[in-house]
Amino acid sequence: MTEGQSEPRSLPGGQGPRSSHLTVVADKSRSRFQVIGSGSSMYILVQWLDLFFAKRDFWTPIFPFFQQGLSYSVEMPLPLLPSLPPLPPPSKVEEYVATFFSRIHPIHPVLDQDMFYDSIEDLRSKLEAHPSALDSRDYPALACSYAVFGIAADELEGQPTELGKYYLEGAYFLYAHLVAIPYVTSVQALLLLTVALKNRNKDGASWETLGQAIRIAQSIGLHRHDWAMHRGSNLMNADSTDATQMEDLHSRIWWTAYILERAMELETGRPSAIRDSDCNQILPQPVLPPQSTDLSFDYFAALIGLARIQNSINDLYRPRPHRRRTKDLLHQMGRLDRSLQDWAAGFPEEIRYAMYCAASSETR
Repeated sequence: MTEGQSEPRSLPGGQGPRSSHLTVVADKSRSRFQVIGSGSSMYILVQWLDLFFAKRDFWTPIFPFFQQGLSYSVEMPLPLLPSLPPLPPPSKVEEYVATFFSRIHPIHPVLDQDMFYDSIEDLRSKLEAHPSALDSRDYPALACSYAVFGIAADELEGQPTELGKYYLEGAYFLYAHLVAIPYVTSVQALLLLTVALKNRNKDGASWETLGQAIRIAQSIGLHRHDWAMHRGSNLMNADSTDATQMEDLHSRIWWTAYILERAMELETGRPSAIRDSDCNQILPQPVLPPQSTDLSFDYFAALIGLARIQNSINDLYRPRPHRRRTKDLLHQMGRLDRSLQDWAAGFPEEIRYAMYCAASSETR
C-alpha cells in the first residue's frame, strides 16, 4: 500500500468522488484500495487542512500521503505461529486481570470476572495436558484470554508493547475459530480484539472485527431483549439469579458493540451494520469500577447516551433521496449541540473538573 503516492480515483460507472461522496485511495499496483466516505471525520479534516493552507508556501498537501496511514490502519500482518502462546503464570494473570477490570472493563464491560477466572483455569489445565486437551469450542475463550492479556500488558506500560503484540497476534490467529463457532464467547473475543486493535491505531482492521462481532451478535439475538428472555427460560436451565446475571451480561456485550460501531461510523464515514429500529435490548445495570471512590461513575451508561447522539450526528451524513433545506439542517445541528451540552452536564462536577485538569496537563 505504500507504493507511490495515493490519489482520489473515480468509481465504476463514471461516478467521481464529487458525485458519489466517496473517494477511492489506491496504490500504484491497484491491487489494494480503500473507499473513504465523505462523512469520515478524519477525511473531512484532511481535506479542510489541504484547502485552508493550499496557498501557503510552507504547506505540503496531506492527502497524497493518506494511503500510508490507511495501510497501517487496515493491515495486520500475522506470523505463522508454530504453537499457541502459553498462558502467563498465575501471578501475572492476576495482575493482567486486575488491570483490565479496573481500567478497561468500566467502559468495555463484555466479560464477567468470575466466569473469566474459571475459563482461564479450565484452559490452563487443558493446555498443560499431554497431549493438549483443547478442542474447537475452547478457542473463543482462549482468544478472549489472549486479548485481555495483550490489552492489559499495553495498559500497564501506557504504550504498545512487544508482549501486548504477542498476545494480540495469538488472539487474531484464532480469528477463523471465532467465526466458525459463532456464539456469545466469540462475540466477546471479537469485541476485545476490536478494542486491542483500536488501542494500536489499527482502526481499519478493528472495523472488520467489529462488523463480524455485530453480525454474530445479531444472529444469536443479543440485540433484542425479548429473545434474551427466551434464551434465559429455554436454554440456560439456571435459577432466576443466574438468568438475570446472564441477561445483564448479554446487554453489556450488545451495548459495547453499539458504542464502538457508532463512534467508528462517525470517524470513518462507513455505513453501520446496526439499525436502531431492529434493536430493543434493555440498558444494563450500572457498571462501576471494582473499587468505589468518590469519583465513581457509570461511564458505560454515559457512553451509551453519547452513542445515541452520535447516531443522530451520523444521520446528517447519510445519503437521502432529496437534498435537505439549510434551515432544517441548522435546526437539527442546534438540537444536537444542545444534546451534547446536556450529556456533558450529566457528569458530576468533580469528574468534569478532573477531566478538565487532565486535558489541561496534556496540552502543556
